[in-house]
Amino acid sequence: MTPQLKFGATAVALVIGSTAALAADIGAPAPRYTPPPAYTSSAFNWAGPYVGVLGGYGWADFNDGGTTGNGWLAGGYVGYNWQVDNWVYGIEADAMWSGIRGTNVNTDDLDYLATVRGRLGVAVDNFLFYGTAGAAVAGGNSSSPGPSSSRTHAGWVVGAGIEAALTETVTGRVEYNYVDLNTRGYANGVVASPNAHVVKVGLGFKF
Repeated sequence: MTPQLKFGATAVALVIGSTAALAADIGAPAPRYTPPPAYTSSAFNWAGPYVGVLGGYGWADFNDGGTTGNGWLAGGYVGYNWQVDNWVYGIEADAMWSGIRGTNVNTDDLDYLATVRGRLGVAVDNFLFYGTAGAAVAGGNSSSPGPSSSRTHAGWVVGAGIEAALTETVTGRVEYNYVDLNTRGYANGVVASPNAHVVKVGLGFKF
């Protein structure tokens, strides 16, 4: 075969091969487009029931003529959240042993503190920024001078907090509460209407 014929055969083969490859590409299905996931500023689902443990510290004014006090608190909480977009709302109850004590002429104590509150907040990434308000009840005790006696004080509570999702089921929080309680008289003649500032930290478990 002459060089001219060899060159011509090679050229024909290249043309045929390129045409076949182009036809195969044209007949192949187009790649499927997968859109990126929709963006949401709440990466954690806050909806559902939860329980937790908490501890904190409180400062109280017993409003009985000058007695103020402070002390530690410890207890637990339970609640339920609903979530719509980034809005989170729910109800929560907590109960705490209280070591808040103050001494002036007499000695006053808050033995326990419990609240039932609504919560409303905004979820951003793994954080929940919320406000809270509701009803409060506390056990008071007054002694020295005179006989010791206990009374139950009812009132209201308001506050705010920040909660963070640590895992898919565990959260941590810091919360501030202001508690205002009604007036009660004690056997030693003391008339008290306590209020308190309470800072709490908690560890929650979501179901």
